Amino acid sequence: MSSIAIDLSLFSVAEATAPGFDGNFAALFPGAYLVLQTDRGLTYGGTPRATGTTPPVGTLSGSLATVPVPIWFACTTPGPIGGGAVFAAFADGLGVTPFMTGITPAAGVPVPLTGPCAGLSMAWAAGTAAADNIWKATCAGLADQSGNAKHAIQPAASSQPIVTAGLNGKPGLLFDGVDDCLLSTAGSLITALPYQCVIACRVLLPGTANQALVGTNGLSGTIFVAAANTVRQYNGVNGGPNAALPSSAPTRFSASWTGTTADTIRAGSASGTGQNSGSNLPGAGSAQIEIARWSAIGAIGSIEMWNVIHTPPASLVGYDAALNSPSGYGPGAFAV
Repeated sequence: MSSIAIDLSLFSVAEATAPGFDGNFAALFPGAYLVLQTDRGLTYGGTPRATGTTPPVGTLSGSLATVPVPIWFACTTPGPIGGGAVFAAFADGLGVTPFMTGITPAAGVPVPLTGPCAGLSMAWAAGTAAADNIWKATCAGLADQSGNAKHAIQPAASSQPIVTAGLNGKPGLLFDGVDDCLLSTAGSLITALPYQCVIACRVLLPGTANQALVGTNGLSGTIFVAAANTVRQYNGVNGGPNAALPSSAPTRFSASWTGTTADTIRAGSASGTGQNSGSNLPGAGSAQIEIARWSAIGAIGSIEMWNVIHTPPASLVGYDAALNSPSGYGPGAFAV
């Protein structure tokens, strides 16, 4: 009996492997209404948040071609601007390791920044700097990555969140729980049920009630801390559904609005379903989506945020994997 040799090199087998996450969350949500992420399309505020004893006004200008970084300036030698004041610049989000030292500006004259902040400049107005003065860069806006150009903005310098070091080289935004928020008109695109909202953030004060994660300037489409350690999806009817909020760790929150008792809320692995349906659409009269604010009841969130997505219903399996991938925020970075 003769045998026939087959050259297996002539054949190939296609492996069903999922493509790696490229860092763009919009690709995971085709048809999304709004996609915001802090490492793409961030615009720095022009007036860094200043603290300490009567700090002179600082002005940050220019733009970065690279991933945004948290920028701090600290007075290292007190004195008049242009007459003895010396500053250092940091991009570690801690104020520990400077990338520039010995900055001695003249009043109103921009100083080009180097290293991770090349492309930006900082100027100080006339005044006297004190040893406790620190200036922290803020975010004036995030460009909508969905293609709908519903960018989230905050023109008021005092209400702009501070840019933080974040996770895995991707910056976060720190909302102070007082008046910081970003606003987008993407709610006008949500004209039919069901729809879904996802936010990756950490709640700094999980035991404090009435904190907004994502709100609207109407009564529906909101995720908020309703009571101590409890997060709620609001659909226009008081009472829920609710989910447990056990800690201030980075967590994936998601909610869906269906117009039925199948409305859902999820905070990490905790979830809730139910309640009767209420006014579920943001609608033309309440089209503004509010990050870290729910103006309908005056709720402001003390949170650190990384991304916010409004979308038609979609599986979150790929999103969760991307969050915790090396190209996302690192393995196990978010509770999902």
